[in-house]
Amino acid sequence: MWIKSNYVQEYTPVRQCFRMAPAPWLKRIPKKQIGFLLPWQVIQINNYIDENMTARIRVCDLAKICRLSTNYFSQVFANTFGYSPHAYLIERRLARVQQILRTTDRSLSEVALECGFADQPHLTRLFRQMVGTPPGEWRRQFVVTV
Repeated sequence: MWIKSNYVQEYTPVRQCFRMAPAPWLKRIPKKQIGFLLPWQVIQINNYIDENMTARIRVCDLAKICRLSTNYFSQVFANTFGYSPHAYLIERRLARVQQILRTTDRSLSEVALECGFADQPHLTRLFRQMVGTPPGEWRRQFVVTV
């Protein structure tokens, strides 16, 4: 492919044009500033997560609630909360697990399914990563027996 170059008064191959200095009228466009989620969006997200804790929650579902595209939602969410939507969902589920472990004596497999984890080993692995101890040991440490 051949084009007429502004730098050379003859037709040159395209690949040679890219080696020349850029045109003076081209300016670098700054990146768009990423904003934050609005308060009503944060409330809607938290309500949706609480109501659908046992179901599969996808990022595109949360983005639809906020009326944003999935990619932009992920960026704005990370800017608002400091971490990804998936990490926030896991944190919310683990907080619910801790609440249930403190207040009931249900088995770990029941708690895992109630909080949206695939099974008890999945819950145990994530709980150990985030909290530092397995859920059974955590329950024994923090639950006061009467």
